[in-house]
Amino acid sequence: MKIKARVLPVPVISYGDRTLQPEQPGSWNLRNVRLYEPKKLVVWAVVNLGDRRTFEQPGPTGFGGFLQDLQQTLGNMGMQVANPEVVVHRQARQQPVASVMAEAHGALCRSRRGSPQMIMVVLPEKEVFIYKEVKKESDCVLGLPSQCIVMRNAGIGVPPCAPRDVPLANLPQVPVV
Repeated sequence: MKIKARVLPVPVISYGDRTLQPEQPGSWNLRNVRLYEPKKLVVWAVVNLGDRRTFEQPGPTGFGGFLQDLQQTLGNMGMQVANPEVVVHRQARQQPVASVMAEAHGALCRSRRGSPQMIMVVLPEKEVFIYKEVKKESDCVLGLPSQCIVMRNAGIGVPPCAPRDVPLANLPQVPVV
């Protein structure tokens, strides 16, 4: 069977009074761009599947430093991002991803601040199997968006001179309040 197809031209994106032409298909540089209708990210959790000591390092190489960068970057785009409502650490590498995700989701549901918006999952390394488990649990079982970040890519445990990669382009959707 043959199907005729074509590649569509790269769209021009409008943000308020500005227009952006993507450098390559499917890739937009969102620096210095304000969101059209920014939302608040208030009821969210972090699930740490990596090393707890590395995650909890003080200063710019721990998750706290990454969180400050994320809050500042999203704040520049018009979003307000509260500190995570819940932080859950996997107790052992043998603990199933589903149980850690369910623990975080349950704690979010018990929160009095509103409906759960998102779970951010910190991965120890880029591993397809764990990523698929996280997405299956969040999308199919919990019905809640998730955002995976790899510790090293987020600058967690990386010396302060290395640049951080705040994963803005990978946010699944603007959280709904």
